[in-house]
Amino acid sequence: MIRKVNSAYRVLLDYVTEYRFSFAEDEFYEQNPETWIWLQFGDDPLWGK
Repeated sequence: MIRKVNSAYRVLLDYVTEYRFSFAEDEFYEQNPETWIWLQFGDDPLWGK
C-alpha cells in the first residue's frame, strides 16, 4: 500500500512542479480564450447580450 501512496505522491509532485503559475493578464487570457472574446465582443449588439 505504501508503494501506491509513494507513487501517487511522485505523480502529484511532478505535476505541481511543472505547473505554470502566472498572474499576468496575457497568460490568463491565453488559458481562458473565451473570457478574452467575451471581453472584446460582449458589448457588441450582434454578438453580445
